[in-house]
Amino acid sequence: MYSVLRGFFIYGMGEFLSRVIAFGCFLFLASALVKQDYGLIETYVVAIALLCIVCSSGLSNALQAFYYSREEFAEVSEAVRLSTGLTVFLIWQVFAFAVLSLVYFFLGQDYPVNIFILAFFIASMLGFTQLIQDIFRLRFQPFRYLMASLFSKGIAAIVSLAFVMAGFGVEGYLYGYALALFFVVAALSYWLRGVLFKGFNSDLARKMLRYGIPFIFVGFGSWVFSSLDRWMLASMVGLDSVGDYAFSVRISFLVGFLSLAFGQAWAPLVFKLKESRPSDYASIYGEVLLVFTLLMSLLAAGVSVFSGDFVHMFFSEKYGDVVPGIFILSFACVVQSTTSFTAIGISLSRKTYYFAWMTWGVALFSFILNLYLIPKYYFFGAIISNFCSIFILTVCYFVFSQKLSPMKFRLIDVLCAGGLVVTLFGFSALFVFQMSDLWLGKVLFLFCALLLVAAFSIRVGRRYVHIA
Repeated sequence: MYSVLRGFFIYGMGEFLSRVIAFGCFLFLASALVKQDYGLIETYVVAIALLCIVCSSGLSNALQAFYYSREEFAEVSEAVRLSTGLTVFLIWQVFAFAVLSLVYFFLGQDYPVNIFILAFFIASMLGFTQLIQDIFRLRFQPFRYLMASLFSKGIAAIVSLAFVMAGFGVEGYLYGYALALFFVVAALSYWLRGVLFKGFNSDLARKMLRYGIPFIFVGFGSWVFSSLDRWMLASMVGLDSVGDYAFSVRISFLVGFLSLAFGQAWAPLVFKLKESRPSDYASIYGEVLLVFTLLMSLLAAGVSVFSGDFVHMFFSEKYGDVVPGIFILSFACVVQSTTSFTAIGISLSRKTYYFAWMTWGVALFSFILNLYLIPKYYFFGAIISNFCSIFILTVCYFVFSQKLSPMKFRLIDVLCAGGLVVTLFGFSALFVFQMSDLWLGKVLFLFCALLLVAAFSIRVGRRYVHIA
């Protein structure tokens, strides 16, 4: 438990700071630009996210899985493992560019070719920087991880904002991001000169691709139910509605900061705990899930009950009607964060094709739900669809994971944690919809909730004081 918390603060700080910087930049854009231009930038962001899925080839997941697996490829050194992963990534970029160029030639010529090239370059560089960050994390190099995270996300966001504000227009966002990432990649490559092209193992490369490629289809499915709604809003309602939806997502992602920071520390420990603590790793997974869900729910409650005050203070004329959406999306972030745990059994069993099947099934459900809800409820319909889709996905992950490699829970812990989550959600809804002006009530509610969550976490944590 305490090693997870230590990793959270060390490795999560870079992710947290970079996301805060990016969050501030997007708030500035939301304030400075008209809704239509802000919505257009959001469509660029969504398109780049789609390209990132293709460019990544799931190698970050594969690298984590095989880095700690010492029983396989025992003769392959650490340097060769890392070099193999990086080489496969670079080769994959050539293949990805060829495929995406064909797609652009047949389907995407309504968009300028320079936009396509810039978007692919950004996606490829983002995939490379993420792979390098994973290597720093796996090798426990916190300073390098911190700098890589800050520059690839935080500083790049500042540069892209500067290009837009300097008069380069909405496309300046892409030019600024691409330029910043070019220098970041050059610096990270220098730091990794000790493992770049130091060897290549073809058998390991094939297994990495076999493990990682299903994550491309998983990523596509995740993109469909988390990002396609923006394009559907743009085509069915207009870019103004995209701006409302994007603004709600950005504010609610204050909750997601904690999930991302924790995930950077937790992901490598998933496989390591199974190797180092075979007798009780399943119980550790289960109890960390409960504590983490409570912490996320507490943060979601805090963002929800004060979001109305923040929005009306700084954006009342432009985004005053999005507060209910922020509430729903904040708790959607809580549900989303649980997938780091509910998918553990599938990852440990290496049956990653389950991810693809379940994600695409939920993606189809999300698409159909958006077709029904968006024409009736506009951006709020997309928000409801987002929440329902994520909830169904994490339930599916949990059911299959429990069959393959089950987590263990104490019934009393599940009941207590479940009751607290329902209470946090219910009172947050009351403050958002009925008692939005009761500042003192909000503070007292969150203070009492903090005490209860802390008491539960301490009680669970005492069982694992000696975990290193």
